[in-house]
Amino acid sequence: DGQTASIDVTVAPPVLTLGTLNGLQFTRGEIDLTTANLSAGGEATATVNIVKEIDNSLYTRLETVNFTSNCVTQGLASITANVSTDTGIAQALYVADGCEGSDTITAVINDGEVTAIGNLIVAPLEFGALAFTEADPTSIGLKNISNPALGTVSEVRFELTDKTKNPIKGERISFTLA
Repeated sequence: DGQTASIDVTVAPPVLTLGTLNGLQFTRGEIDLTTANLSAGGEATATVNIVKEIDNSLYTRLETVNFTSNCVTQGLASITANVSTDTGIAQALYVADGCEGSDTITAVINDGEVTAIGNLIVAPLEFGALAFTEADPTSIGLKNISNPALGTVSEVRFELTDKTKNPIKGERISFTLA
């Protein structure tokens, strides 16, 4: 009889949310951190799961999670900013680089409509030692008194390190002649 029928079907994409998924337990809005307490210059991995809100199962289509923090914005830490994943699991490496105190890491998808946060504490920098490293030239003379073949100026270098013997940058050091 040649009759046909049709129907328009609109399939809405799943509503996504961010959080941590441990087995069947999902905690919305939370980032899992390998540690919540960092030493100065320390590192932590931030992990967030992208799940379908309807059943809390991992979303396994390509999605990009944007990570940032207050210290990252100020240039006092770094983080893997944009993490694309099709497994439903996004991980970013956070490195404290001058940040001290509390910092909040934020993960977002869908232009900021969906977020998760994780808080960590970065310990203050502990000074370790100030050590002489080199001089150029290594010998100088006193002006108008000693051998005129010797120069009267030498550039000296020192290194400031923390308690873990890592170099500290950006600190002002004053020297005086004794």
